[in-house]
Amino acid sequence: MFPLVCCWCTAIPTAGFDEAVRQLGLHVMVRFVDAQHSARALARWVEQISGDMDYWRQRGVAVYEVGPTIGECVSVGVGDPQRDAAAVTAHYPGVPLCVEQGAPAVPLTAD
Repeated sequence: MFPLVCCWCTAIPTAGFDEAVRQLGLHVMVRFVDAQHSARALARWVEQISGDMDYWRQRGVAVYEVGPTIGECVSVGVGDPQRDAAAVTAHYPGVPLCVEQGAPAVPLTAD
């Protein structure tokens, strides 16, 4: 019987990794999820897209956020995904993108 602790392990499939984790004898349930892309690759793509904010602003595309969806894609939050998703995706061929609705950051105040 496992305690109420659960760990998700997202990793690029590697021979023996799952079994090595199981052999640790952890008293938690571990769910293995195969990553499609490494954290290093996603970070590199996030940096590339983040550096293009002026490029997108000059083309009328509001990019509000860029970040990794661990193991899956680079999430790009834009103001109008229906209008802009195709242009953003076409500009980064080969980069796994999840273009979604974004919104400007609203700073919190102490009031």
